[in-house]
Amino acid sequence: MNDQQQLEKLMVLRQQRVQQAERALLEQQRNCRHSAEQLYMLEQRLSAHLHAVDEHEQHWFDTPGGSLSGPELEDIRQAIDDHQRETASLDHQQREQGQQHQAHQEEREQRATEWAGKVRAHRALEELSRRHDRKRQSHQELYAELELEDATPRGGH
Repeated sequence: MNDQQQLEKLMVLRQQRVQQAERALLEQQRNCRHSAEQLYMLEQRLSAHLHAVDEHEQHWFDTPGGSLSGPELEDIRQAIDDHQRETASLDHQQREQGQQHQAHQEEREQRATEWAGKVRAHRALEELSRRHDRKRQSHQELYAELELEDATPRGGH
């Protein structure tokens, strides 16, 4: 295999690696968008839940007459416990989703760096190929000139 064939084969391999890195980057970008959407939805659920808790608490304290029976107090206590458990669960889910989103962002940055490096390497190889082609063309032109000089009769004989 001559130099030109090796260079062409290497360029094809580099292009494949660039495309593979680009696909990995695009996949990671999709993962980031998905995890961001999930995080946003959890934040919205938590916000709605906390708003509902505030409304319930306000309703309990605004009860007319100011005195609640034993069963009513037990119902309120149970509701408060339920709200606290749900809030803790949503907080936990939100933290986990936030950590997952952060991990996806870090992975995306790593993929972007890898892709950029592969693009630079491919462009460098393309430049090397262009230089090689110009050098080969220059040699061919010089060889053609030498052949022309050799073929031209000298001194009119």
